[in-house]
Amino acid sequence: MSRIFLSLSALSMLLIVIAFVLGIRIGNINKPYQEFLELRQQIEVTSRESLPSSPYIQELQKRKSDQVALLGTFRPRVTSHTTLGILAALVTILIHSVCVTYFIGTAKWCGEVVGAYELSESLYQECRLLKRGCFRWSLLGIGTILFIVVLGASSDPGTLQPNTWRWVEPHLWAASVGLAVTLLAFWKQWDYLLRNVQIVQQVQNEVRQVRAMHGLE
Repeated sequence: MSRIFLSLSALSMLLIVIAFVLGIRIGNINKPYQEFLELRQQIEVTSRESLPSSPYIQELQKRKSDQVALLGTFRPRVTSHTTLGILAALVTILIHSVCVTYFIGTAKWCGEVVGAYELSESLYQECRLLKRGCFRWSLLGIGTILFIVVLGASSDPGTLQPNTWRWVEPHLWAASVGLAVTLLAFWKQWDYLLRNVQIVQQVQNEVRQVRAMHGLE
């Protein structure tokens, strides 16, 4: 399990780094987006006082079309970043969930085996402590990636919401810190997994000894 977890963690970190780089490469989309919103509002206000066919309205409409075309050049980069970001988030959450599921299963198995073969209760207690420790890091990892996704959605101009630019910098900082937090969470979980594997192997060895003493092997 530890090798599988290590491979999946490496895949998750690779996806996160790629999504991060794609996000940096988007460029300053907020300036043309703000100009587009201002033109749209200006057209709405002016249309109440002037005819749609007036030269001023026509000029504003043309400038608005130019801004839409400019925003369209950013869209492929935004789409790539969003797609990779969502994929990275799903993979990361899946890995944390798999780790949680593994510890739930092994802790239950350890408790049943320790009770059935009357082994040292300390083995089960240590397994439970490892499970609790891993749970904390798993929840931290899941919460971190979800927080980044929420900020990313809030900063997306494609939602046509005002003031999306305010969330760009928080999203960037959250992604930067979240990258380090996710790496740390994976490292801590991997350490817990290695220690848990040792306990499982110790339980298996003691079970073999008990079965051999009773002539069951």
